Amino acid sequence: LSVYRRGLHAQGVQMVPDGPSSIVEFVRPKAARPRVADALRRWQRAYMRGVSSDSPLGEFLHRPLSVHLAGTVFVHGGLAEELLDRELPHSPSAPVRPLDS
Repeated sequence: LSVYRRGLHAQGVQMVPDGPSSIVEFVRPKAARPRVADALRRWQRAYMRGVSSDSPLGEFLHRPLSVHLAGTVFVHGGLAEELLDRELPHSPSAPVRPLDS
């Protein structure tokens, strides 16, 4: 997208249909902006229905992405690098082992 190529995302351009920061402000010709804004509103409504907590995908997304069981961290997608040096929370009965052991 030209938004990323032009670095507009770093300038606060948002994927919203209205307002001064709206990506719709960059649509040319200007006469097409109302149609693009309506399409963006429809897309956003459909997206929110798809990821709402009462949809199958939404139920999955609202589940915990990690769990610490028996001294082992189970994650979906890995751990952020800055977390690797942190000490994991643990109970007195469960010794903590380094992640690479």
